[in-house]
Amino acid sequence: PHWIKDYPTALKACALLKKKNIDFQYTIIGGQGNEELQFLIDQFKLRDTIFLTDKIPQNQVYKEMRMADVLLITSIEEGLPNVAVEAMALGLPVISTDCGGVEELIIDDMERWLVPIRNPKALATAIAQLKNLSLEQINTITLAARAKVEQQHTVEKMVNDMEKIYFFALKSL
Repeated sequence: PHWIKDYPTALKACALLKKKNIDFQYTIIGGQGNEELQFLIDQFKLRDTIFLTDKIPQNQVYKEMRMADVLLITSIEEGLPNVAVEAMALGLPVISTDCGGVEELIIDDMERWLVPIRNPKALATAIAQLKNLSLEQINTITLAARAKVEQQHTVEKMVNDMEKIYFFALKSL
């Protein structure tokens, strides 16, 4: 867990959810053994709700994502995170900080929610709002998200976009 992923904000949001008696579990894949995360989990008394796993193969990550109710991206800065694209393709709602390229992928209040970086209260509010949605509302969100991914991330589109970049660079020489 790199510092730029800002897991402390996620843990602070979890502490706020726990104070409001909102039931949840949060897993940080690859976080096992991280002393800062372990310290914060103890400090916020979250041992019963936060789980740190070792690094796992990508196919296992997808299995974990399919069993999850939401993907949290709490990063301070990102390009366009592949994990958000993958989650949306799998039908998993995404709550993310407004950390760079994420806003290109996600339209707020459509596919999921964007929250300001380093804002545990906004993150906890978004999680609580998602938890209160009906299955029908969640399905509407995840279907729209998947459609957007299918439209924006085809092989043909990515190849065409890369060709445009290369041709532009060649013309500049």
